Amino acid sequence: MLKHIKIDAFAIVSHLNVDFDQGLTVISGQTGSGKSIVFEAIKFGLGARVAKREHVILPKATECQVALTFNVRTNQAAQDWLAANAISYTHLVTIVRQVSFKKPAQQTVCGQNVTLAMLQDL
Repeated sequence: MLKHIKIDAFAIVSHLNVDFDQGLTVISGQTGSGKSIVFEAIKFGLGARVAKREHVILPKATECQVALTFNVRTNQAAQDWLAANAISYTHLVTIVRQVSFKKPAQQTVCGQNVTLAMLQDL
């Protein structure tokens, strides 16, 4: 279950921090208010490919970052993947994906560098 999302300089969002609780979460707002960007950021954070860095990095920024924190206590497949890849975790797992104009893209799971393919597999 997604517990937290942190977005920095992604698309049109300069900074966003959202905590999620159990139950139903509804995101609403006027057309053009950025609702879809939150879902695009989640997909990005989970390893969606990016055609051009200019499409995800906020104009005038040099990099963007999305951090997702999940509770995997009841997700056996995620626990198995983490164990198979020797990644230490508690019941919370944080994925961070960063794209920059100045350096190669980077993604981590619980602070450990992973490849994009590994992230997509998780």
